[in-house]
Amino acid sequence: MNDSTLVKHFRIMARNNRWSNFRLLNACAKLSQTELEAIRTSFFPSILLTLNHILIVDWYYLDVLEVAGLGLSVLNDATPCRSVIEIQEAQAAVDKRLVQFCDGLTSERLADKIALDRGKHGVMFDRIDRILTHLFVHQIHH
Repeated sequence: MNDSTLVKHFRIMARNNRWSNFRLLNACAKLSQTELEAIRTSFFPSILLTLNHILIVDWYYLDVLEVAGLGLSVLNDATPCRSVIEIQEAQAAVDKRLVQFCDGLTSERLADKIALDRGKHGVMFDRIDRILTHLFVHQIHH
């Protein structure tokens, strides 16, 4: 895949990610608060905690890609949103930022290396194309 095709791919993925999150959160909005907080077998003990995790990871990677400087501080609260409505609003905002970031990509920028603060593991550098790939796979993973 050449770089211009990859840029188009990331633009499509960003839009698909926004649409998928919209659909997922609309489905979750039909659940009661009790159902959202119910203990379940999954990566996280509840649907609400899983949705918050997805949001927080999006915040982290967008902050890294935008070189905004918040870093690991976005991880300070594991449950920044207590309801689906709050998550819908926050997720829509970060999804919009991701679409805007991908729309601003150029083939030349894909190989740019960005610093990722990994806490006790130190600062690591990775390419924009690899960071975006990881972000999109993370969404699918959960």
